[in-house]
Amino acid sequence: MYGSLAIVTFVYVLVSVVIVATLSLASIDANQGHVLAEVGRALAGRVGFVAIGAAALLATASGVNATLFGDANLAFQMARNGELPEVFARDVWHGAPGSLFIAAGLTGVFVVAFPLSAVGQMASLAFLIVYGSVSVGHLRIRTKTGARFSLLVAAVVLNAALFALLLEHAIATGPATTWITLLGTLVLSFSLAAVYRNRRGSRAAPSKSAPLQ
Repeated sequence: MYGSLAIVTFVYVLVSVVIVATLSLASIDANQGHVLAEVGRALAGRVGFVAIGAAALLATASGVNATLFGDANLAFQMARNGELPEVFARDVWHGAPGSLFIAAGLTGVFVVAFPLSAVGQMASLAFLIVYGSVSVGHLRIRTKTGARFSLLVAAVVLNAALFALLLEHAIATGPATTWITLLGTLVLSFSLAAVYRNRRGSRAAPSKSAPLQ
C-alpha cells in the first residue's frame, strides 16, 4: 500500500509538472475540464489529443464502475446488518440487488443536474468525509486492531483540514448550488439514518442474498 501511494504521488506530481511546463497558466485555466488533452495536443498534435481523450474516457468508465459497485456493495452490506431498508439487499433484476439500482439512479440524477466539475467536487468532499469517519470509527476499536493512535488522529485531522480547504474553494469559486447541495445531502442522509434507526428499533435479520462480485 505504501508503495502504491508513493507511485501514485510521483505520477501525479510528474503530470502536474508536465502540464505547467507545457501550457501557460491562462491556457490551463481556460481548459480546466480537459487540460490533459490540451497537453497531448501541444506535444503530439491531434493524435495526442485523441489519445489522451480516449484514455480519459476509459479511466472515467473504470472509476465510475468501481465506485458504483463499491457503493452498492456497501449499501447492500448495511442493509444486511439492518442499518438500511431491506430493499437495498433485495434481488431486483438478474440477481442484482436494489442497492445497485438506487446508487446508479442517484448518480444519474447528480450527473444530469450538475456540471461534471461540480459533481467531482461534491464526490471529493464526500470521500473526505467518509475517510475521516472511518478513521474516527477506527479510534474506537484501535485496541482490537493494534493501530497507532497518532496515525489515526493524523488521518482525522488531515481529512478534516482537506475537507475545509476544498469546501472553502468550492464556496469561493463554484456555484452556490454545489456546496449547498452537498451540505443539504449530508444533513438529509444523517436525518434519514436517525429516523430509520429510531423506527427500526433493532437490526434486521441477515439477508441470504450474495454481495455483488
